[in-house]
Amino acid sequence: MHLFNTQLLLWALYSLLIPPISSIPIPEDPDSTELQVPQYDHESTLVPRNALAANSLLENRNDDPRPASPIARCGYQFGSKEPSGVKGEKKYVMKEGGKEYGSVRLQHKLGSGNQGAVWEGVLKYYPTSKNKGMGLPILAEEPVAVKVGSGGRGIDRGILQRQIVSPYVLPLKELFWSENTRESVQVMPRGLYDLTTALEKGLVIVVAVIMLRVGEALLAAHHQWIVHGDIKPDNILLSHYGWTYLIDWDVAKKLTERIETRPRGQYDYYGPEARNKEPYDAFKEEVFEFTLTWLEADQPPFMQNPDFRDDLYNWLTAPGDKDTAAGRTYAGIADHLGLKFGVYLSESKKHLMAKGLCAQQERFDLPVFLNEFRRVNMII
Repeated sequence: MHLFNTQLLLWALYSLLIPPISSIPIPEDPDSTELQVPQYDHESTLVPRNALAANSLLENRNDDPRPASPIARCGYQFGSKEPSGVKGEKKYVMKEGGKEYGSVRLQHKLGSGNQGAVWEGVLKYYPTSKNKGMGLPILAEEPVAVKVGSGGRGIDRGILQRQIVSPYVLPLKELFWSENTRESVQVMPRGLYDLTTALEKGLVIVVAVIMLRVGEALLAAHHQWIVHGDIKPDNILLSHYGWTYLIDWDVAKKLTERIETRPRGQYDYYGPEARNKEPYDAFKEEVFEFTLTWLEADQPPFMQNPDFRDDLYNWLTAPGDKDTAAGRTYAGIADHLGLKFGVYLSESKKHLMAKGLCAQQERFDLPVFLNEFRRVNMII
């Protein structure tokens, strides 16, 4: 009983902290969005330096009023330490106007993928007058996560990510290009767990609040005609302070039209149209991926079943009444979710999940879906 009351109290507290979802629809024309992605020439153009560098992760939001200043390419050198068996500790020296203003030192490699490697590292700012004026933690080594990629794609995606004004998009403390190694470097706050790990450890109490924050990050992106392209539990980060961030924008894209033919991200999370390489609405595809992620996080047995995504895809695309979404009625989809995996879902959740899984046939975008999501999960 005590645990139940505690969960209700936390639910109410989180609900009060979440700003209401805007009902403003996604702009019809991508050219009508206020923020445009700046052009970047890897040979000559300077990358704007991110002014966000407060110690507290809760203060690392993209609405910082301090003006950004240009950052030149950084130098690169090897240190003398050899952590975790790595020969030579990698260190980037950051420069502005030819003068060093800080450094990033890589310590332990966390993993790697097609878009580069992610490291645990430390960020240190030097005692320059500008750093002092910005209130940066001078000479204090701050734990950070560092993504290093070959070529300039990481810079392009980093610039794109910083167009999105949302407290739930992981802020970039520094974004720069290493001329010596031809690498892009993104320096970010270090998180605690991704959602998959947090669920496995039993640390998540209210999944709906986490997912609502993810939805608001996506909503801010969609209003700029930007799609994330890789929504899944592994790309949802929980910070040491209980904050939620949508991370890994490496396959994000600024759209010029809604209809796409080449999906991005992890195949397992594609909607039926994307899996079949059919034209699809990119915004509605993200409603599908959001719904699938919500379903996994809300009902852990789904996440533990390695065949559930393929089974769901096969069922959604099975022959049926073609006048209904995906050949099935929403009620039929909802009942199938419960019966197939033996998990109870409330009727309102079942029907909203069914609509999200049939997003391509629906007439709503993410703003309408999230307002319904808030109502179904009783988040005021």
